[in-house]
Amino acid sequence: MFRASVSFQLGDGATVCFWTDAWLPEGAICSFAPNLFRVVGSRRRSRTVRDAMNGGQWARDITGARTMVVLVEYLRLWDMVENVQLQPNVPDRVIWKWTSGGVYSSSSANQAFFLGRTVMPSTRELWRASAPPKVKFFFWIALRGRL
Repeated sequence: MFRASVSFQLGDGATVCFWTDAWLPEGAICSFAPNLFRVVGSRRRSRTVRDAMNGGQWARDITGARTMVVLVEYLRLWDMVENVQLQPNVPDRVIWKWTSGGVYSSSSANQAFFLGRTVMPSTRELWRASAPPKVKFFFWIALRGRL
């Protein structure tokens, strides 16, 4: 849920992970270029954007088999990062997608977690009834049509 709920605004690149954080408009590199990500050494997957962009170090992280699919994803990524400019002395920013201001709150996380849920009729009355919990659970399963 965390990866689906945050994006990063790049500043100096000191805290954002190059390969696994969603700092590009397309999202995280591991999501839109999974074949390329698989050929990156596991130790190098936590490299920050600043370290990766320094002298094109990110291209040297690729150590596995260079298949056609990997090369296509590599060229696509090259086009995306070619014009990225880091901003010295400007910290990276984490943006929470579930609020208008981009600031995390536990209530917005709770609302996002239950977004799209459906309410079943009669469940409120069922849980308020005085019966042992295992009986309530049995009736709840029966109401959902699982029995």
